[in-house]
Amino acid sequence: MALSKNTPALGAAATAFNETNDTILIRQGGFTKPIDRDILSRLPIIASSKTANYTLADGDQGTVVEVNSASNLTVTIPADATFDFDDGTVIVITRLGTGTVTVTGAGGVTIRSRNSLTDVADQYGEVSLRKLDADEWLLGGNLG
Repeated sequence: MALSKNTPALGAAATAFNETNDTILIRQGGFTKPIDRDILSRLPIIASSKTANYTLADGDQGTVVEVNSASNLTVTIPADATFDFDDGTVIVITRLGTGTVTVTGAGGVTIRSRNSLTDVADQYGEVSLRKLDADEWLLGGNLG
């Protein structure tokens, strides 16, 4: 498991740079601190609610973006030139409303998904985004 320097639950100043057996080493403020791997499963999930079209931004990494609308909405992945998420970043998108939620990439962003599907298939369905490389994302889950 690799953690990003932008992992919100650990704070922007924390960086996981190594992992051994049951311990993850965190560098923060010039000090290295071991933490138990199990602590990560106890961290709160940060969710944000969106009721209009939304472009992912700094602070969304490691969170759940809940889209709640009767209208069809789009969640856009920004190009690295706009905001460069770390490789490995994961973002979950949940469709709470009855309107279709489509995940799209800004110019230059490639989304890889099963059969090129990009809609969250059902109300209360979830999909996850994982950044593979520069301007390249994997989309999986309840796609339709």
